[in-house]
Amino acid sequence: MKLYSLILFFTLFLSISFSHPALAKKEKPVSFEKLSSAQKILKLTQLVFTGRSEEALKTLSKNGPLKLNTQLKNRLLFIQAYLQLMGGHYKEAAEGFENLKGKYSEVASILPYWSARAERLAGNPQKALEILEKSCKGPCLSPERVAREYASASCESENPERGLELFHHLLTSHPNSSGLIQMDLIECKIKNHRYEPQGKPWTQDSVASHGELTKQGLSPGATRRGIKKQEEACHELKKLFIEAPAGIPKDRFVSLLKTLHELDPEIPSDFSSQDQLTRITSLKNQDRWVEAGQELKTVLQNLDETSQTSLRPNAAETFYKARDYWEASKQYEKLLEEQPENAEQNTTLEKLASCYARSNQFDKALALQKQLASSQPKTSANTSYKIAFILADANRCEEAVVAFQEFMDQFPKSTKREEALWAKAWCLYRLGRLKEAVQNLNLFENLYPKDPYLQRVVYWRYRFLEMMGDAEQAKISKNEFIEKWGSSFYESWENFYRKNNNSHCPQASYNPLLVKKDFPSLSILFPHHSPGDLSTLEELLSLGLWEDFLELYQQKTSTTDLTPLASQDQLALWLNFIAKAENVPPELVWAVMYEESHFKPKALSAAGAMGLMQIIPQTGYSISDSLKLSSFDSQDLLEPLVNVRFGVHYLAQLLEQFSGDLVQTIAAYNAGPEAVQRWKGQKSDRPCDEFIEEIPYRETNNYVKKVMKSFWNYQSKEGIAE
Repeated sequence: MKLYSLILFFTLFLSISFSHPALAKKEKPVSFEKLSSAQKILKLTQLVFTGRSEEALKTLSKNGPLKLNTQLKNRLLFIQAYLQLMGGHYKEAAEGFENLKGKYSEVASILPYWSARAERLAGNPQKALEILEKSCKGPCLSPERVAREYASASCESENPERGLELFHHLLTSHPNSSGLIQMDLIECKIKNHRYEPQGKPWTQDSVASHGELTKQGLSPGATRRGIKKQEEACHELKKLFIEAPAGIPKDRFVSLLKTLHELDPEIPSDFSSQDQLTRITSLKNQDRWVEAGQELKTVLQNLDETSQTSLRPNAAETFYKARDYWEASKQYEKLLEEQPENAEQNTTLEKLASCYARSNQFDKALALQKQLASSQPKTSANTSYKIAFILADANRCEEAVVAFQEFMDQFPKSTKREEALWAKAWCLYRLGRLKEAVQNLNLFENLYPKDPYLQRVVYWRYRFLEMMGDAEQAKISKNEFIEKWGSSFYESWENFYRKNNNSHCPQASYNPLLVKKDFPSLSILFPHHSPGDLSTLEELLSLGLWEDFLELYQQKTSTTDLTPLASQDQLALWLNFIAKAENVPPELVWAVMYEESHFKPKALSAAGAMGLMQIIPQTGYSISDSLKLSSFDSQDLLEPLVNVRFGVHYLAQLLEQFSGDLVQTIAAYNAGPEAVQRWKGQKSDRPCDEFIEEIPYRETNNYVKKVMKSFWNYQSKEGIAE
């Protein structure tokens, strides 16, 4: 059976198995103190799994002694040590992992890695090496991570040259992780090359006098060699900083450079403006425009006026593509002041007008569009339409009605005429001129009977007629709508919301606690493995350790492609577990997945979005950071299990940002949260169906309707309706 058919079957399984009514009130979370001991551990698992280790550590610190059986006690001790490690309490973490040695057989394959990492970070690299050498002679969980940890421990031990050799080998054998490995290698050189070959340390103070060096058993040559190593590390750090590999935050570069400066004051404590500008160019070349805009804003603050002027065109374009329209408008304004006779002036003015409109500076946007219109021998259809559209967007509906009519009269053959007629009718509705609104919608149906958006015209016509009290005509219009579009978004809206007199946007239900029955059945995943073989996988999920689980899962499936999901209900089980852990309705995940990729695991978009939930690589790196993962490669997004894991986490972040509002969350998944925040600010007083109808991006407008329709289909156990 093809994967597409399988997943369609999974959706039916899901809808039968799980129910999350969108109208349900959010349950009040039970306080941690009132949970049973087993529930408390599951709650900690949930926090670890979703990347909220700080919250988990804080929650754990408030907890008193628990009455637990041996397995739950071991689980709690491991989680406690893991959280201490993530929180920077390395000595306590090392002690916690050490206390579990020989007692926690279910995680015996991963315990050495975490124990060694804690020991190294606690300042005991030699002990870390001993743990790894003793435990990982054969096949070991997470070979790349173990190898990197072993190399780092070697660097910090009595044999740093061995660490360098290992890192160079890793660069060759793991090219997809080269950025992270290079960063570890540089950190190795910075921290640990203050040694003679015999391991004798030198200090910064030892440079003061030859006599002091002699007392320490060092020679001036040894000090110079140490300084040379620091200079070499500085050169490599700057090179990597400029290349801007994904997955390494800028803060880590800054911290390491400051460490170098402390070791050798002749090394600058910060990257030069030119280094930072070159890095920004690298970010733009990788289509990482948001990061580029954020970093450029900081750089510009430290440049003199002359340098800022020379960068103005570049800066304006960067902020524009980063969707920081407020900052872009300021740069375009200064560019026009500094270069009033620029050959590209009209293009600059058009972009400035766009920035004004997209940052809610409507008066400025209108003034500029009118200036453009007056400078043209003959006003273009595009400019005329934009003026009317901005008036409508600014809620200046009286003027917008006139402007849309003028546009239609002046440009009767424009491809935007249908949209203008609809917008005029909508503005009339906003003004309470319902009879005129209906007349315009009637005209629309007569002129454009095959328009792909005719359903919204007929739907709102009968809504307007109902508001006018014309029950007979409303019924006729409604029957026409049902006959032609009885399975549309609008029909679903009627069934789910209007019949309940609900004008608010649907809310995601709240699932306060992950329970053991939500965990996927690993016997279904691995039907040919004995229960004992699956105990480690089960325990890793019970600990919330996604990364460790995924790596062992890949070992057991013997593939890096997770597409072969052999059993009918596998994906449904996985999706339910991940969605429940993240407090996301499973129906929402299915709906987004269907509209994004139609369940094609290898789907690629023109914009670079990948996989089942169409995640762009840079969003993937951001999600990886949020989940506290140690490594991530964009190609991982083509693996269904990873893609769903990341997509659900991103939906959870958006649901939190938009207070559980499903419509705003779905819109943000398509258009970005910045745009939705802007619309939310403009239209906060609108009923939900009007908010949806007024989404200005046509793609997002349609996307929200499609996803909500699919969401309701899953809720009502109907599956997907084409």
